[in-house]
Amino acid sequence: MAIRLWPQDYERKDHITKAEKGILRYAARNFQNGHMVVGIDPVGLSGERVKLGMYISPSEGLVTFSIYSGMINAMPVFSYIAYVQMVEGKIYERLLDSKLLIVRNGEKKALKFPYKHIVMFPDEVVGKTTVSKDDLQQLRNYATFDSFRPITSDGKEKRIEDLKIFAGIRKAYDKTFKSLSELECRAIFERLAPEYTVVLNETINVCVAEKKTLVTEADLRITGKELEYKTFFLDEYQVGVVNDMGKGHRVILANPGAGKSVLLLSKAFKYASLYKGSNVLLTCYNSNLADSYNFNRSCANFGKDIKLFIMTFHKLVKKIYEECLRSHCASNIATEEEIQKCIDMVKQGKVKLRFKAIFIDEVQIFDPLYLELCYRLLEDDDDRVFLMAGDLNQAVRALSRKGDAPWKRMNGIQLDFTGRVRYIENNYRNSQEIGEYISHMLQHMNTRLSMLELINSLEYEYNSFKVGTNPTIALKVRTGVQRTSIKTSVIAAIKEIATTYRISYSDIAVLFPFRKVPYLNYHFLYWLQQGLGEEGISYSMIINEKDGFFVKKKPGDITGVVISTIESSLGLDFKAVILAGLFPYNYVNLNGQVGSEIKTWSAIKNMPEEQQTAVQSQMRAVYTACSRARDVLYVISDLKPGTPMEEIIKQVPDRTPLPQSSTQSGTPSTGVRTGNKRNTVTKRTASATIKERLLNEVVDHVTIKAVIQETKKDTTVMVDLAKYPKQKGIIGKKVGETFKLAGVSLTYKITKIIANDTLIPKDVANSPAKQGSTVQAGKTQPKSLKDFFVSKGFKAVDCRSNNGCLWILGERKELAPYVTEAERLFGVAGGYGAGKASSYKPAWWTKSNK
Repeated sequence: MAIRLWPQDYERKDHITKAEKGILRYAARNFQNGHMVVGIDPVGLSGERVKLGMYISPSEGLVTFSIYSGMINAMPVFSYIAYVQMVEGKIYERLLDSKLLIVRNGEKKALKFPYKHIVMFPDEVVGKTTVSKDDLQQLRNYATFDSFRPITSDGKEKRIEDLKIFAGIRKAYDKTFKSLSELECRAIFERLAPEYTVVLNETINVCVAEKKTLVTEADLRITGKELEYKTFFLDEYQVGVVNDMGKGHRVILANPGAGKSVLLLSKAFKYASLYKGSNVLLTCYNSNLADSYNFNRSCANFGKDIKLFIMTFHKLVKKIYEECLRSHCASNIATEEEIQKCIDMVKQGKVKLRFKAIFIDEVQIFDPLYLELCYRLLEDDDDRVFLMAGDLNQAVRALSRKGDAPWKRMNGIQLDFTGRVRYIENNYRNSQEIGEYISHMLQHMNTRLSMLELINSLEYEYNSFKVGTNPTIALKVRTGVQRTSIKTSVIAAIKEIATTYRISYSDIAVLFPFRKVPYLNYHFLYWLQQGLGEEGISYSMIINEKDGFFVKKKPGDITGVVISTIESSLGLDFKAVILAGLFPYNYVNLNGQVGSEIKTWSAIKNMPEEQQTAVQSQMRAVYTACSRARDVLYVISDLKPGTPMEEIIKQVPDRTPLPQSSTQSGTPSTGVRTGNKRNTVTKRTASATIKERLLNEVVDHVTIKAVIQETKKDTTVMVDLAKYPKQKGIIGKKVGETFKLAGVSLTYKITKIIANDTLIPKDVANSPAKQGSTVQAGKTQPKSLKDFFVSKGFKAVDCRSNNGCLWILGERKELAPYVTEAERLFGVAGGYGAGKASSYKPAWWTKSNK
């Protein structure tokens, strides 16, 4: 493999020193393979004067190095030797905890590969050092000049081999070593550079090789505690984000599975290493997510003396009360009064606890009061960091646009977030088919909500969800299950996943909305526990304890099937997920009370706003639960047939279209795919190409093609002052100029301005006019909306006589100019989507009878 530099974009990073950049440049020019890493702190000894790094050569082994600023004669030679031996011993012991990295001789162990530590002196110049030759000879296997040049060098080295980087190995290793695998390289990173890895709570079965001729140190015995967890590298983009050491306040918004929690933990590691004398806080709302963070910290053996605090927000308040105010909170959940008291005490200077950097996960569920307390706990320093991360969903986007997002409503704190919001759309969690299912579910949900005018599909790219590329082991969606059979169905699914796909019970999670809903006589958690007990299947509860009848397990202590509510699973992921217990979602669940039954989409439209919001939250909960699955997803539904909630979970992509005669109601299909079996779909290819008339500047009723400067993504803006009066500021803009939309922090650069009134499909414009249609612009206006689109060469499916919609088939970019014109001519409204009537082909729909 080619040499990989960590980080790749080091030249632009101010926290990387001149000497570290020099090593990376040298490696980029001269090293052929492996990993060169700077800015790490594996044993907590990095500081202002000493920086640590490592070089992994797949064919030769591992070298860690300390980069010293200053001259060699600053300390006696024996001090450097003692320092190297101390660091080398600590790192060697750390590496021996990995089953992947060791071999054994009876009950003793050693590393598979050569390893040593050295000190590097970049400020010394070969041939000009004032250190005696005898002293340099003593340092021969302990120190080097810049870029691994031997400390006894005469400057004649011409090749990498001449540097003898791996000469003088002191620690025991397997003399039959040939090479390091990618899996073994990841294990080294997980122990020495944890900020660049993702560790899953999923152990790997590793057989430690026996080497009878191996000589090991007497005290290095097999302890039985050697473990190996499944580990992945961060990609280049993620490494870049981790090393973006921006100051001040920032927000990261991302879809589930985009790795925002991983990035927050890695950034917390990085800041805590850089600012050892200061406190760093990583906080969230969900205790399971905090436990997961602490599990990863324990795996990394991240410096015990480093002041990194990882806790839920309510534990933070409890800590302030107990350690700073010498008092106690009334319960584990802090009240608004208790939080406000903390804020008042901080303002008065009575709370001494302060943080250099604060990282907040799940910010979308943080109350502004919570954020105010966190912000006021920051040090009064120009280098301080306040970074929040949250889910990118409709609620967050809408609140942000209205200035109502929690981070914009902190009392007495006015922060400008222009240019300080980063959007991440990558999906690192879900395998391909599961990702496609979730994406399709999201699109269908948003199409329906747009039809009800509960969201405005033109305001945001709601469906921004990238699908991963890893193969899916299994995806099954089963509907129509009787509520009385839900227990046996879930237990059967658990056993099927364990036996068919050979997945251990501890890698399977059962997620559900509520433990119980007494009003509906629905006791899912009790039934599930009963079924598991009857089958002798062990399980672990990770639900936040309320009733006190079970012990909540932490990630490292989990044995058996994981049981959790959807809410308690936020921020977590599992190899296999079973989503069940959905029957209560037949009803609006608001503040713990069961409300109206959700029978139809029109019923949702007629609900009070508070109930509409609750329904949307329930829909997003289903989407969120499914997004917890990495490789296996089973959805077992006891929802009532034909309800909106059931319709959403049935949206499996790539289904065979139903015959047109059976689709006239305009109701979406309920077909389902199970397992990895795929149905084929015939995709529509546009039959008409568009003839565009381009304009020099923006006027009313035009289509603007633009590039979002912050994300470099293409987008389309429809100008219609009657509908969007705030677009007045765009009028007069020219190609190449930029603009902003009211309430949106993004900047748009115009690439093309298209006149809407003269966009005519070429094959229609050049053919005889069809009877009853008008082709040429400026002539008689079509009698109906349907005639208008037919005259433009589009196919129409009219289901309005059966209380359905008029569907106009076509890609959005094809239809958009004509839709804008139709809205102007006929005064209609509609939305983009796909349904049963369109045979699940992309289309524009409207309920207008014009």
